[in-house]
Amino acid sequence: MIECLKRTSRFISLWALVSLLPAATLAQDRVLVGAYDVAHFNGLVFIANEENFFGLRFLVYRQGESLEDAPSTQHIAELGPQAPDGSYARIRWQSHLKGQGVITLRWSRINQRVVIGRLTVPAGLRVALEVYRPWDHTRNERRWVNFIVQGDKRTILGETLHHKNPKPALRRFLVRTDREAAGAASYNDPTEMRQLLVKNGHAYPISTHYIAGYGLSSHSMLSFEMAENPALGFVAMVGDEVEAMGREADALLEKSLPELLDQAEKQYEARRVVSNGFIGEAVEAINRALHWNLLYIPERRIEYIAAARDRLRGPWQLVSHWDSFFLSLMMALTDPQRASSSIRAILEAQSPDGRIPSSYGLQDRPQNEAPLLAGRSMPPIGALVTWKVYLATQDLELLVASYPHLKQWNEWWFANRGDGQAWRDGNGDGLLEWGYDAELEYGEPGARALPNAAKALNAYYETGLDDSPQWSGETRLQDESGQNQPPNRVKYNEKTHTLELTPVGLNALYALDAEILMLMARELGLNADAAEFEARAQRIKQLINEKLWSEEDGLYLNRYWDGRFSRRLTPEIFYPLLAGIPDEARARRIVSRLLDTKKFWGEYVLPSVARDDPAFLEQRYWRGRIWSPMNYLVYAGLKRYGFNAEAAELARKTTALARAAWERDGRLYESYSGVNGRGGYGQGDSSVASFGGLMHLLGIEEVFSADPWSGLTIGSPTATDEARLERVRFGTDSYDVIAGPEKTCVRRNGQLEIEFAGAVRLRTYRANERAITFTIETASEVRGRVPAVEARSLAVMIDEKMAVRSAPGEEAIFKVKAGVHRLIILK
Repeated sequence: MIECLKRTSRFISLWALVSLLPAATLAQDRVLVGAYDVAHFNGLVFIANEENFFGLRFLVYRQGESLEDAPSTQHIAELGPQAPDGSYARIRWQSHLKGQGVITLRWSRINQRVVIGRLTVPAGLRVALEVYRPWDHTRNERRWVNFIVQGDKRTILGETLHHKNPKPALRRFLVRTDREAAGAASYNDPTEMRQLLVKNGHAYPISTHYIAGYGLSSHSMLSFEMAENPALGFVAMVGDEVEAMGREADALLEKSLPELLDQAEKQYEARRVVSNGFIGEAVEAINRALHWNLLYIPERRIEYIAAARDRLRGPWQLVSHWDSFFLSLMMALTDPQRASSSIRAILEAQSPDGRIPSSYGLQDRPQNEAPLLAGRSMPPIGALVTWKVYLATQDLELLVASYPHLKQWNEWWFANRGDGQAWRDGNGDGLLEWGYDAELEYGEPGARALPNAAKALNAYYETGLDDSPQWSGETRLQDESGQNQPPNRVKYNEKTHTLELTPVGLNALYALDAEILMLMARELGLNADAAEFEARAQRIKQLINEKLWSEEDGLYLNRYWDGRFSRRLTPEIFYPLLAGIPDEARARRIVSRLLDTKKFWGEYVLPSVARDDPAFLEQRYWRGRIWSPMNYLVYAGLKRYGFNAEAAELARKTTALARAAWERDGRLYESYSGVNGRGGYGQGDSSVASFGGLMHLLGIEEVFSADPWSGLTIGSPTATDEARLERVRFGTDSYDVIAGPEKTCVRRNGQLEIEFAGAVRLRTYRANERAITFTIETASEVRGRVPAVEARSLAVMIDEKMAVRSAPGEEAIFKVKAGVHRLIILK
């Protein structure tokens, strides 16, 4: 039905309906299980039907000394495997208690409602298993929970209670351990219980909690002496019938939990997406970082991926900046449904005026910053990411739901804010500037009181490159005579609410955004929209060529409103490649500057400001350090213009930085030194950042990618090292790919489909049981082979001419000359 609707003008009404729906159509008895509580890697949260919330966590302690409520991210020893479906997970952390070793938690979701797990601790520690209701401090509703420790000292029962009928399904919770606890209690004050736990050694009832011996309990605990047995097994589940749940738990505990967990681990290894070769374990690194940063917003009933969960303050649940779009792009590799859900989470925060705020959060107490940064947009990369995720997943619901948000956002930049002034075209020249609308966050009196410097700073924050020397200045430059010039801090215009600088990066990304929206509109059958976006993209591309190109420098440069070019160079000057703006001659000129080792090229690429800029020596944040979004966007631009060797080299060097950090430290860093390639800032750097996974994505896309203009793209014609991917999905199919200088091989759904004896790129790759079509790029003549199909003849057409026809049941061997050719293979 949707296929029919999308070809009618009435489809816009469907968008309006879909955009109001939850991120996914909820099946009855839907249960989410994961480490969703931001502070607690050391536990699990069950979310049943978006109504019932149950958490369990493990506390480790020593009597008379101290207790560890949650592991510090600096003490994470391993972010282990975590299957997207929850079928297996492992995390290890170093206890902060003096002289203690590593604690390991393994768990496996064996069906929709049930999890088994095992905690192993060093000798000398005690363990308490605590159950609680997550997010009670952020939810204002008439719903509560009651937890009760059972007399066997092995079981805790809980139930969500509600004043309305009918009662929600799956409202009961059970935890049962594989042995009897030394202490047990139900209580309401977790702080007091922790103090008593350390003082007395085990959990005992807090008698003052009860009235006449009875009362509701928001928490329950079982405490264990671990000296003789350092492992604790458990079963946890949601359900409706307590007796049936108990029988199910007993049946599982009669089995060997270690063996069940080992089996779950082996099954995950057998079906996960695997990468190796020059990209190393890139996919697994990304998958671990993303899923250990997967959180939940109860108010919106949606999962999302945090850039680094350790930066979230208490109950503050934050969808942050443009990071979140890139995280969704990475998530599509292993978990397409959550990639779509995360995009929806970002877009649902859209302001009434159309912008997507740079971040929003939910909090239970006042902060110095507004919970929704309504006066700032984020960089316009939403259409690019959404389109790539759509191509990879064929999730039409995502496209239908996202398009109206993305369209409104694109229109916002030039829209009249109500007084004749465009939101972000401050000087009315048809190009954009970054800006900040203080009234939307501080109110009008507050905005008047806010200093200009503070407004300028918040406009810098809108860029996503907060302290970039493009606008924040600070470092003094010298003119040709060696005289110091004043810092080039860009002015904030109080009237227009914009900076007085027209940036290359923003305008190129906007042009790309309009172009991608054109592709989306065509896919949805909206020809009028497509024509408007095409004209919009061409209009701004023309203006960029006319106003931001410096013939003297051979570059696109930021330009001050007084007409001067800014010669502080960052990788953003190469974004016009991604937007398809320069002609071939200009493209070659700007790429020559990219390859200049005094500017950007070298062993460690790409620094966030040119190497000969004084700010490069600072090596802090966006002042000289290497950041994945810049590398990724420049890489994609090189590929669009056919600079295959340069793109491959950028991917290889970027991947080498990320791979070295992962293999050495087991971490993904947000940024890397432009001087020595080391990741992170030091002790204060996040150990669980997911944003750094984008560094791995360049290498992966050299092997397999959803190209915005060509769809499925496989391999590289200039590959110098071999890389492999196994079981990566595109649409409904699973692919195994080998891409390297000696061979390019494609298997689909476990069957060899085609191979070439050399390095090639296959674009617009489409296949089914009867045909394969693609465009091939190859630097030299290459031999191809299609395996035999029983009782069928194979026909290979190259550039609409028959190249070979095999006998029935025989393979097809053929050659393709150097260049770009179109192939059709019929079976």
